[in-house]
Amino acid sequence: SRMAAAVVTGIGFLGAGAIFRHGMSVRGLTTAAGLWVVAAIGVVAGAGDVLPALGATALAAVTLNGLSLVEASMQRRSERKASRIRVALASSRALGDTLSVLSGVDERSRECDVRMADDGSIDVTFIVDRSHADTVRALLSGLDGVIGVEDVSGR
Repeated sequence: SRMAAAVVTGIGFLGAGAIFRHGMSVRGLTTAAGLWVVAAIGVVAGAGDVLPALGATALAAVTLNGLSLVEASMQRRSERKASRIRVALASSRALGDTLSVLSGVDERSRECDVRMADDGSIDVTFIVDRSHADTVRALLSGLDGVIGVEDVSGR
């Protein structure tokens, strides 16, 4: 029981290190849960209960593979409902206005990528809900310092 308690403590620290918060999303929960399952299987196998350990291993493998399929399906569905928009800015002064428009229209916008070109212009690419794409493009087109706005979802 002391060994199992030490495993629980160690895996707790490893699991906590695997969980990251990024904006409104949390990543690493499946990894942390997988660590716990593997540790529990290891403790069971180490105690000599090989058959339950094999059953738990099979169950964990089937569950994690099934979750991967569900996640891939949800990702594809989410991508069909999203638009990728690229905005070309003349300078960094328009960047704040661009980001304000984006957050004001679609607070769930994600994957904002800002790149500066050698000539000082800035390209901002982000993903918004498809239902907001036309509104975002129209608002951004009217801002000072915006060179161009295009939907690059099909690329």
